[in-house]
Amino acid sequence: MIKSPQLENTISKFLCVVSINTLLCIPQIEAAERALIVDPLEMGNFHVGSSNFTINKSALDLLLSQGGNAGQLQQGINQNGQLRYIDELLAFPDDAFNFQLLVPNNAVLYGKSAGSLV
Repeated sequence: MIKSPQLENTISKFLCVVSINTLLCIPQIEAAERALIVDPLEMGNFHVGSSNFTINKSALDLLLSQGGNAGQLQQGINQNGQLRYIDELLAFPDDAFNFQLLVPNNAVLYGKSAGSLV
């Protein structure tokens, strides 16, 4: 079999384009999964669930009246230089696990939050 450098180059370019297109689709697939709501199938042997996610209705009403939504807080938003997260809506925030994390200093991936403590 005779190998053509032009054919190999064309195949390499094609595979590169396919790989890039696949990678560009991944964030959209992940984002779609966040909107999926699934009812539980049945009771199991192990108790699983969110142990402390009771919503403070007045905090939610305030957020909605300001034009916000809980989805923004779920992902975290930077509003007027202040980082806001879903913990603002917890009815019992003192009983929740709380920790801070240093965001990697990569502005391409993490935008304005890069290098900050969240």
